[in-house]
Amino acid sequence: MANFHLLGFFVLPTELRNEVYRHLLTDTLLDGRTSDVSAIYLACSTTQAELESMISKVRTLLHFKHECETIESLTGEEVNIKLPRDYLYRTPLAEITLWIPSKVFVIYDAIDIRELLNPVFELPLNTLTLRAYCHLSGCLYTIRDSETVMYMINMVKQKGWVPA
Repeated sequence: MANFHLLGFFVLPTELRNEVYRHLLTDTLLDGRTSDVSAIYLACSTTQAELESMISKVRTLLHFKHECETIESLTGEEVNIKLPRDYLYRTPLAEITLWIPSKVFVIYDAIDIRELLNPVFELPLNTLTLRAYCHLSGCLYTIRDSETVMYMINMVKQKGWVPA
């Protein structure tokens, strides 16, 4: 009887299991915990083998997300990583959007934030969008105050990129 439960997920066709993995990775990067992916990845050698090619495309982002979980404990808000809607984890990423809580710019100094973002800056992306946000009365607001915007522009300039 126990074997039936263990094999239940593997009765699904590979395409459906890959779709489950894709949703898990996308949800984790957007607003989940990296432990969700780790649990599935480490569950058995089959899930590890099936997930490896997908994880290899976003491993740096998963490590970044894990580092950002400390930010969530300090600010109560999380760093969100938004991938293109149609991304299937088959090719390297070309673009991402990072949603960073505005409180981060108050708590951390510039050096700490640059060190945190450095692995993301090193990715061979065509487009990286940085957005600061805050929640007020349950609503999400994009921060456009000049100080935060200039701070982000200066970070990007230090990497030799041209802000759009």
